[in-house]
Amino acid sequence: MVDLASSKKDSYFNYIHRGSIVFIVLYTLFQLLVSVPYGIQLSDEGFQFYLAWGIGSENLVLYKDIFTMYAPGYIWGIASFLEIFGYSFFSFRIYEIIFTLALLAGLYLIIKRLTTNRWVPIYALTFIVLIWIPIGFKSSRVIMSLPYIYLGVLSIQSGLTQRRIIGLSLVVTIAGLMSQEVGGFLSIGFLSLLLICEYNSPAPVSYWRGAKKLTLFVGVGIISVTPVLYYYFINDAIFYLIHDLFLSLPAFSEAMGISVIRPIMRPFLTFELSLMGILRFGFRSVNSFLFFLPPILVAITVKHLLQTYRETDEVSGDNYSLGWIAVVASLFYFIALGRSDMSHLANAIFPSVVLLSLLLDEYYPELNVHRSSRLGHLPEMKEITILCLVLSTLLIPAGAGQMRLLLGNPLLGGQNYVDSDIQTADRLQISEKEYENISTTVETVKKIQEGSNSKYHVVALPYLPGYYPLTGSIPPTRYASFLPGEMDNRDIADLISTMNNTDTIIIYNTNRTIYTNEGDISLQDYYPRLHNYIINKCNLKSTKNDTKVYTC
Repeated sequence: MVDLASSKKDSYFNYIHRGSIVFIVLYTLFQLLVSVPYGIQLSDEGFQFYLAWGIGSENLVLYKDIFTMYAPGYIWGIASFLEIFGYSFFSFRIYEIIFTLALLAGLYLIIKRLTTNRWVPIYALTFIVLIWIPIGFKSSRVIMSLPYIYLGVLSIQSGLTQRRIIGLSLVVTIAGLMSQEVGGFLSIGFLSLLLICEYNSPAPVSYWRGAKKLTLFVGVGIISVTPVLYYYFINDAIFYLIHDLFLSLPAFSEAMGISVIRPIMRPFLTFELSLMGILRFGFRSVNSFLFFLPPILVAITVKHLLQTYRETDEVSGDNYSLGWIAVVASLFYFIALGRSDMSHLANAIFPSVVLLSLLLDEYYPELNVHRSSRLGHLPEMKEITILCLVLSTLLIPAGAGQMRLLLGNPLLGGQNYVDSDIQTADRLQISEKEYENISTTVETVKKIQEGSNSKYHVVALPYLPGYYPLTGSIPPTRYASFLPGEMDNRDIADLISTMNNTDTIIIYNTNRTIYTNEGDISLQDYYPRLHNYIINKCNLKSTKNDTKVYTC
């Protein structure tokens, strides 16, 4: 006999489930599309758009013609998409939306497959979307972690077969083409997965068997990147690829002021801001607080695994899976510590949300639509209960902060919202007019590079939209940066000192402006000291239209 009450509850749950997914998708699309009239961010988005434009329209070769610290895969994807749909900010935003929806769909599907609680996937999506919309250039760093985690859990549960090793190697390779640091950390995660699978296997532990699996993983990865290496080889750019992706990273880190102590201490130094500044800083306080989410979840996981082991004197496959995902979340958290900003925090949030979902499912298998929940009745669950309550209170200012941004959008008839308390360089944005006639400057820089002595440091100011200009062709002078709004007085002094001590060629477009929230601002207005130094201390060599070439 059909249980009508149960059938009605199932039907009710299905309506709620589908309605929640539709709402989350529409809310995400709305958030992303209403940002189009603002333009795109000068840093990150603007840089990637320029690189995609360069390799698509100007046939630039990444690393050879222009330095970038980013791996090439994401840029190639953007360039291919824009080549088909047109080089516009709107097309770029559509590309980011596709990435975003793919990431959210992947998060939903993997949590649905790994948990028995039907509500947990909706909880996870709602948490992610309300806290932060992961637009494309950020989601590209982490999207491959989802199939990676799924294949890893399958391997722990039913064996690390050759097909799964090949799949994991391909996933890690693609992740490395998106971000070399993510690919590197996922490779470390595979080593831990290999050890776990060996110890969880019913067969005796065999280091020889493990070595063969590791060899297969590495071999597939090398074969996978062969087409990329061949492309750079035939373009005489293999040296620049190796240098820019690996050899220049220590110098780049030093130039950015990233020390070993600073990234580790910064999350803890923001603790007071997180707690005391909730009402004042709104969404920013949530960003700061989220830096504590991954380590809290990892600590809870370790406590749970130790307690389970003390009670049963064994570790089940489920606990191995939980522990390995905690390892992956920790590895991604180390990436976030390197910069301590929301773009890099995305690397840690998504594996951490998967971990949080599995913890909820592990602690509350009885939490089901057919039963009343017994939240808080288990003493082991106090930490997660407190954490969820705190995060729930933080959602209020987070939602208010996002709504202020939405209501201020020109598309809705409002004025561009600017809060001096949270004004940063990442909020600098550029319009499409900034990309007009860039090819002239590109060709000027390239010709000067070809005709100048390799000792010269060549810089274009105000540099091409993005983090890095086309600079000297010989390392280590290829990565000098200049970003209006990001340089303080000390940075200006360092740049002037470099000009004093290094043979430098300045290609200065005196008419070019940078579009900011404050309007179009020239280099002279933004940094008069730097402008005056160039005009008064450097030697004018040539002038063509608004472009002047100086040597210092």
